[in-house]
Amino acid sequence: MSDVILSKKSSSPKGTHVNVKLSGKHNQILESSTAHNRRTKRAEAQARLEHHLELFGVNWEVPKDKP
Repeated sequence: MSDVILSKKSSSPKGTHVNVKLSGKHNQILESSTAHNRRTKRAEAQARLEHHLELFGVNWEVPKDKP
């Protein structure tokens, strides 16, 4: 996954920070995946969110490759 997002208006790097509240169940899944993938919790959350956004796009209920 990319660490840098380029703005459509310019070629300069752009990113953002997002704070989320996870349930205990989802926090445990995230913590388990950080150990498995040897990433920090922040890096794991970023990778998972970016993957989800790439896979599902704007409509999270339907994968981008399906009508």
